[in-house]
Amino acid sequence: AKGDGFDQIEQKLYNPPSKQLQQLTNLYKNGMYQQLLEECEIAIKEYPKSYILYNIFGLTNAVMGLIDASIKNYKTAIMINPHHAESFFNLGVVLHEHKMLKKVVEAYDNALNIRPDYVEAMYNKGNALKNLGLPEKAILSYQAALSIKPDYVEIYNNMGNVHKDLGETEKALELYEKALCTDPNYYEAHFNKGTALKNLGLPEKAILSYQKALFCHENADVHHNMGNALKDLGRVKEAISSYERAINL
Repeated sequence: AKGDGFDQIEQKLYNPPSKQLQQLTNLYKNGMYQQLLEECEIAIKEYPKSYILYNIFGLTNAVMGLIDASIKNYKTAIMINPHHAESFFNLGVVLHEHKMLKKVVEAYDNALNIRPDYVEAMYNKGNALKNLGLPEKAILSYQAALSIKPDYVEIYNNMGNVHKDLGETEKALELYEKALCTDPNYYEAHFNKGTALKNLGLPEKAILSYQKALFCHENADVHHNMGNALKDLGRVKEAISSYERAINL
């Protein structure tokens, strides 16, 4: 892969031909994970220094819930080729499954040292920093990602959540609006905007946002929160109806 630190000759020696890799990719896309694991085991015996195979192997194990095996595969890929940013990124993803958040940040930092414009790694690093209770650092990571990809709608939403948790509700609303300008059908931003408006004591406006969220995606949490807003307005029968919809979902 470009920028991996391996020249074309080494890649041909270490990795299977592109046709074989495509066959493995097709198995993954078709959800044939057990067969893919078996094919990877066979291929690795022939290409024991293929970081690409170990990366595919790790991804398949992760999808099947075999997190320890997945971590081991990614670490093997990194040991073979320490310049492969995707292996560090994928390692960060599975480490998050184990709540090993400091190591998650380290994995994303390693990916970013190799590929400074790796926007997904910046975004995921921001999420990990948020979960570590480091909101200011999370915001910096989100901002760095947005400087590269200004239409990254999930970042606006998550950064809004960080500001909401900091009590900066107006700033949170501004970010939810930016998310919705990018994708008007992004239901999570409508939902979070509604919650922020309710927290500001604006239940009528909150209900409008919840209704927009439900138009995009039927969700029990949205119905529940809308029930709370309706209850605050004294619209008890409507509130009960929303709670019942939430329960049914």
